Amino acid sequence: MNTQQQVIAKIMDQSQAALRGSEDEYLDQLQAAYQAAQDAIAARIVSRFGAAGSWTLDDVKAQKFDAQLLTHIDETIGKLNQKTNLLLENGMADQYLQAQQWSSYMLDQVTPDTINPKVTILTDTAIRALVNERFQGAMFSERIGLITDGMAQDIKDGLLQSMISGETMGQAADRVDAVIGDGSTWANRAEMIARTEIMRAQNLGRSATYEQNADLMDGTEWVATGDDRVCPSCGGRDGKTDEEIQAGIEDDEFDGSIDTPLHPNCRCTKAPKLKSWRDLGVDMPEDWADDARGYRDEDTGKWRIAPVQNFDDWRQDKLPYLEQGGGGE
Repeated sequence: MNTQQQVIAKIMDQSQAALRGSEDEYLDQLQAAYQAAQDAIAARIVSRFGAAGSWTLDDVKAQKFDAQLLTHIDETIGKLNQKTNLLLENGMADQYLQAQQWSSYMLDQVTPDTINPKVTILTDTAIRALVNERFQGAMFSERIGLITDGMAQDIKDGLLQSMISGETMGQAADRVDAVIGDGSTWANRAEMIARTEIMRAQNLGRSATYEQNADLMDGTEWVATGDDRVCPSCGGRDGKTDEEIQAGIEDDEFDGSIDTPLHPNCRCTKAPKLKSWRDLGVDMPEDWADDARGYRDEDTGKWRIAPVQNFDDWRQDKLPYLEQGGGGE
């Protein structure tokens, strides 16, 4: 692995850690939204008779749900649907932009300073339009809608069963917790959708940068998260190009698909395979410390080594220029 590849690997690790931290913030907000909805419905149930009160035989015979309680459930879950969609859209737009910036920074750090990677910074509206496109047959809002619709129905079914069993209001509230609370099937499914869609947005942002700079690259290679949670199929793709994956389609669980993410909760992404500096017209050795980059000395015209700029400094120094249309256009 030459220094160029080492710097790419190093920056990919940094970017993935930063993006995961940002992703976790949105998921924390999502969990808080579900907790608030759970608390609101449970409190409304308990307020009917008090926590110790229970359903009566007359309630069972009449299937006597409080009309206001049912309306409250529908309204609360409806607001949860709206909040979930807004949180997810905000998270996806933010992750797209961050991933695009990290990828631009990476290309800038591993190419000569005479080559400015092309960067088109999209408006927030344009990014949101991209992340709202269908993925594997459905909009993310449609997937969230299926979850909240199912959740509302399961809460109502649970209350009916609670009534038939003559449970206390406290026990009825516990049934709500089982449907919507932390660790419930519906809450876990919502988190899975959020993680998968946010990862899709990250990869869209990276791909946008790679596509704009195809003249600097010899394609991309897969990067699988190297921990004990990586699935065997994803782990087997690590370091391979799309062409290599499709050439071995008969042994591939996903029929040679090169879309990312591959499956729910997939964390795979792609890293650029840069052309050599000599292929880019620069007569400069490619092996040096992985905390350095090459630049041309203005006085002597010779190539020298400089430290890799950190991401925050790069974003502050260069991004305003790129946003105004500079950088290789």
